[in-house]
Amino acid sequence: MAVYHKSRRAERMGGLVGEITAASAEKARGIEQINKALSEMYRVVRQSAANAEKTASVYEEMPVAYCTQSLRIISSRHPRLVVGLRRKFDVGGNGARHPGAPRI
Repeated sequence: MAVYHKSRRAERMGGLVGEITAASAEKARGIEQINKALSEMYRVVRQSAANAEKTASVYEEMPVAYCTQSLRIISSRHPRLVVGLRRKFDVGGNGARHPGAPRI
């Protein structure tokens, strides 16, 4: 009978070891999936950051060109406005300009 109980215990131990092995393999697959997901998230964040930098550099340059073009259009359509602005920002009429005056 003692041999029988030892045999049953050995079978149960073998079953437990098998379950532990299967659980460890499942855990390893889960960790692998998490690593893949984190790598993909990191790639997307890097790409988003690069896109944001490109967009920012475009917007840094665009307003200057846009404002310059807009001022040219306005000055060609409204020459009196340009004369008035020059008078407002010119200091003393001697050609010296107010420090914050736009170049027109």
